Amino acid sequence: MAIRHEIFLKSNGQCSFESADGRRCKEKALLHIDHKTPWAFRGNHESGNLRILCRGHNNFLAEQMMGKEFIAEKRGEYS
Repeated sequence: MAIRHEIFLKSNGQCSFESADGRRCKEKALLHIDHKTPWAFRGNHESGNLRILCRGHNNFLAEQMMGKEFIAEKRGEYS
């Protein structure tokens, strides 16, 4: 729980996603702790590898990294 608290404090309780032009997402609801380097790619649970993302940006980055079909399958969207 200490790491979770640290991550939320560091992000000011707001999504940490920044667009290509440097604008930060203002979302403060439906926040997720995200691994910058995913657990599946040997990422760790240390605070330096964790960030806060809103649901939309968490899904967006997961699809970018793992592929849209892989993520949809994990969500049960494909059979």
